[in-house]
Amino acid sequence: MMLLARKMTGFTSTMNNVVIQNAGSTAVNLQYWTLEDEANHYYVFPDFTLMPGRNVTVHTGSGVDNSTDLFWGSGRAIWNNDHDTAFLYNSEGELVDSYQW
Repeated sequence: MMLLARKMTGFTSTMNNVVIQNAGSTAVNLQYWTLEDEANHYYVFPDFTLMPGRNVTVHTGSGVDNSTDLFWGSGRAIWNNDHDTAFLYNSEGELVDSYQW
């Protein structure tokens, strides 16, 4: 699993997103995994399986979860424009990947 991209800068909080790719060869159930920032805001993944070679985009704003997009449901910006770090933890709390800008 790896974090591919961070939010698009210069947009409203509803357009903030992080892309996660399953770079492995087996499907991964992300249930209870977390995506966090430096300020300890966190998103807990629902029961969601990411297939090998596929991406899922986690959007900061609200929407309807589907096979390619998950929604944090935050009413405010999570990611800082000038710098931040996205941390991806598995269900055991182990750091899987991070992305800094």
